[in-house]
Amino acid sequence: MPYAVAADLKDRWQAFPPGLPDKVVDTLLEDAAVWLKAKFPLIPDAPSEHQAGVLKMVSCAMVRRSLIADTHDGASEITDTGGPFSSTLRFANGEGNFYLTGQERDLIENAIGVGEFRNITAEGW
Repeated sequence: MPYAVAADLKDRWQAFPPGLPDKVVDTLLEDAAVWLKAKFPLIPDAPSEHQAGVLKMVSCAMVRRSLIADTHDGASEITDTGGPFSSTLRFANGEGNFYLTGQERDLIENAIGVGEFRNITAEGW
């Protein structure tokens, strides 16, 4: 079950690529949901409203990064030269892999309660 749909990504990305089919975006959002669930197995099957909002936001960000990288066909660097001038563009995610930023990891961990302190007592020894 994806945490977002194509319309959610379009709402968050003003430069959404025109002509990109919703089916492609929906498939990537499904993949992102599977990736997140595998990375964070404590994500509940029925997330709360807050958790669902965090997962939607993070899924959209992951897919957006993936789609931006896809426009350069796996290139890690592009250099243009004209006369004495040159410019180089280096891409952080040339293959379009899914990844989380540190901030996104913190958001998910806080939303699902990873790292919360729990007190357990054992009595009757």
